[in-house]
Amino acid sequence: MERIDQRRSLDDKKTTLLTAMQETVSSDYRKLKDIATVLSDVEETRAVANKMMAKYVEKIPQEDDGTAVQPQEAVGGNEDRASDILRNNYSALSQSITEPVRIAKLLHEEVIPDEALSCVISTRSTISDSRAVLLKAVRDAVHSNYKHLELFVTVLRKFSETARIGDTIFEEYRKHCDCYDDDDDVEDGVAKHLPIEKSMSTSSESSSLDDGEMNKHGDHKILFSRSMKKEFKRMRMKFGSTFYQVQRSFSNRKDILIIDDVKELIIHWFPDLASELSYKKTIGDVLNVVKRKCNIIDLHPLENLASEFNIDDAKPVIKSYKEEAKDFCKSISVNLCLDEKLQAVATPSRLLCETVVFVFNWDPDETTLQDINDVLDELELLDKCRIQIDKVGPGKSVIVTCYCPAEYTGLLKSIVLEKIDMLRREGLKEFIIGKDTVWDAQDLLVQINDLKTALRDRDEKIKAAETDLARFKELSENRLKKIETLEINLEESRHINVQNEEKINELKEKMSSLTEEVAEKETMLKQYLKEKEDTEKELASLKEQSENRLQEIEQLRLKFEESNSMCNA
Repeated sequence: MERIDQRRSLDDKKTTLLTAMQETVSSDYRKLKDIATVLSDVEETRAVANKMMAKYVEKIPQEDDGTAVQPQEAVGGNEDRASDILRNNYSALSQSITEPVRIAKLLHEEVIPDEALSCVISTRSTISDSRAVLLKAVRDAVHSNYKHLELFVTVLRKFSETARIGDTIFEEYRKHCDCYDDDDDVEDGVAKHLPIEKSMSTSSESSSLDDGEMNKHGDHKILFSRSMKKEFKRMRMKFGSTFYQVQRSFSNRKDILIIDDVKELIIHWFPDLASELSYKKTIGDVLNVVKRKCNIIDLHPLENLASEFNIDDAKPVIKSYKEEAKDFCKSISVNLCLDEKLQAVATPSRLLCETVVFVFNWDPDETTLQDINDVLDELELLDKCRIQIDKVGPGKSVIVTCYCPAEYTGLLKSIVLEKIDMLRREGLKEFIIGKDTVWDAQDLLVQINDLKTALRDRDEKIKAAETDLARFKELSENRLKKIETLEINLEESRHINVQNEEKINELKEKMSSLTEEVAEKETMLKQYLKEKEDTEKELASLKEQSENRLQEIEQLRLKFEESNSMCNA
């Protein structure tokens, strides 16, 4: 174990240490004694160590204590078997997982909860710690539901470092877990055992999606006739024979085939197979990987390979199988496909984000597998988006469940939405990717009804507006008449105003003349008043002079009288 980052919190350090101890004991129970010995040297943990040692002595027979630990055989239920498989491969997983955070993100929600993802991310600075947290979360998930191991395998196969261990775990899973019917094991009659035909059970979430869709559209149980089951077996056996002959044709040409060129071409077609092909060394192993991209009604990948590398011996074999598969598709109604998978080889559960569902409003009794192929061929989805038909289920509708690599789901969505009108005419009711309903005819009908209601409301508003408009128009016409009358009156008023203006101008001229005359009179009056004032001043002066003269005269008279008196005397 790598050193724990000292910068982390105490709780994180405790979690990491306990997780590492748990994983160590899971792979070798005898390590518990060593851990207890170390803990007994510390005073704070001595009591716990003594309890652990007592339990160890009580539960583990002493004669087993020195025996080398062997991988545990899968016993009990499927959960126990799957847990044992995971435990037995723990050492290889610890050495091969180099990107625990990316793996955790892919497993998030379907396998591991939010808390586990957060813990993996929080310990990402140390790969071993992050990996230990991831494996503990996976082990807990598998212990609660063995199907989670299939999803773990699906994710492991996406990385070149873990693809091999993913294949190993899957083979052990197929061997020990009760995921197949014994009747499904058939011999190809030519060489070795044909891979089990039915795909593995879908994951809990993927299964709930498929079952949910069928229930939603009125799933009803149909008795599956033995003769039809034999038809599927016959096609799988025929597929096995055909694949064996094609594989042998390729092997006969191995002296001229460059395996890296074959792998490079396959990766160009199917990028999601790159990790699984990375460690394949023989043409047979490579073709076994390609077989996962085929199903019992579709041999296109093998056919294209034979064409690209001029494997002439394989072409007539493939052509013969294609004709038989086409006849099979035309003869099998969807109702008879209940619980039958179309995959040619055992396949672990798909990730929910890579599960695509098409729901068609078709009668299952009158719909054949060829009808489904025709629609998907018309969309060219099989080539453009690398989708595979996994299974077809009946109900009141036809439900087609497909696999699409995560990197192509965006393209798939755009293509389907671009041609949604054509698909709607073909009877598409729903289009689902993962847990998201991308398109739903029912929702569309609701939207159409809402739109119709909105249109009716709009029409009523338009009618009310038209009524108001007619009333307003009438009112406007009346107002226009009034305006015309006012304009006439205004014109007359303007004419009168012109006449009045002339008179006013005349009066203004007269007033101006009178004003000038008054001003002149005022000037004259001022002049007169000034002259009058001057005259008055002059008269006053003359009066004063006159009075003075009179006084003088009076004085002279007095003097004269006095003089006369004196003279008389």
